[in-house]
Amino acid sequence: MTAKTRVLIVDDSQQMVDTVSQYLASYGFEAVTKTNPAEALDTFHKVPVQAVLTDLRMNAPDGLDGLDILDEIHRTNPSIPVIIMTAFGSIENAVEAVHRGAYNYLTKPFALGALRAMLNRAIGSGPSQPTVAASTEILRALMVAAPVTLPAPTSATPESHDPVEALVPHAISVRELQERYIAAVLRSVGGNRTRAARILGIDPSTLYRREIREKE
Repeated sequence: MTAKTRVLIVDDSQQMVDTVSQYLASYGFEAVTKTNPAEALDTFHKVPVQAVLTDLRMNAPDGLDGLDILDEIHRTNPSIPVIIMTAFGSIENAVEAVHRGAYNYLTKPFALGALRAMLNRAIGSGPSQPTVAASTEILRALMVAAPVTLPAPTSATPESHDPVEALVPHAISVRELQERYIAAVLRSVGGNRTRAARILGIDPSTLYRREIREKE
């Protein structure tokens, strides 16, 4: 039996840490939750974790926030990925966090599936390129932003209880799914290729060439 991946979750909202931890636990992660940055750092030094998910801005009595957590973790063990959660208005601060060593950031509100996919990539357990199995989770994260009409089941294709599982093999290719994922990220950052490339983990020139192809 493989050991569970332990994730430290830090947010001053108890509801937030409970929601995220319960979701991750349902997929086999072990979540350690804290609502106070100082307590989170104390836990980090005592309990081995494979990844850290922290809010950027928190109302903590000692004034610590997500950047303080990031700096201490990066100083202590830079191999541990830190994912920053941030409100839309703090994206510039989140980009600063990435420059300071954060693995990536998620803008609230975010799809929990997108978080899990990012965690898998961060700890190296996820595929480098989406497969049909991995693509279902990315598609779940995009269903709200880009709704798709499901194909009607046929006698040869039993209806799935999961509409996303039904959609992927019958109505959309992995390549098309990748394109939708890229398009959704570009929309989320107002078309800024540099920001989108950082989120996607690719070179900005790749997005530029993609735009050229679309115009041809």
